[in-house]
Amino acid sequence: MRSANGQNRKGGNMSPENDAQEAAAAALAKVDAQVAEAEARRAGIDQLAGEIATLTATARSPQGEVSVEAQSGGRVLRVAVTERGAQLSAARLSQLLTDTVADAQRKAALAAVDRSAQVLGTESPFVGQLRAEASEAFPGASTGSDDIGYR
Repeated sequence: MRSANGQNRKGGNMSPENDAQEAAAAALAKVDAQVAEAEARRAGIDQLAGEIATLTATARSPQGEVSVEAQSGGRVLRVAVTERGAQLSAARLSQLLTDTVADAQRKAALAAVDRSAQVLGTESPFVGQLRAEASEAFPGASTGSDDIGYR
């Protein structure tokens, strides 16, 4: 900054060239800070993507005849049928498996939406997109509900 006598705070004379150099240095410092912030955000998003990829959820049928573990992307990792489930008719067991798989997939998708909202904020466009895609891909098993919200 220039004082009334034309000198800067450090006692040196200010010139248009010095002003331009200081402005350029300030602009570069601002750009460097923005780059560092973007890199940190990118690292956080990469970490979130890794977390989402490994999220799983388990669902059980109402009476515990079957249980299913699924990843947030929908991949089924494990299906277990208890002795009680083995006693069911094929039609009933098939329906329980179908519903329980859908429930496990939906729970895992909800976990991904929730984790994304924790990291990026509930108003993030990415979270909104993830919520919409999860609702479309994994509607509620027995109710057909497609409203994915936050817990």
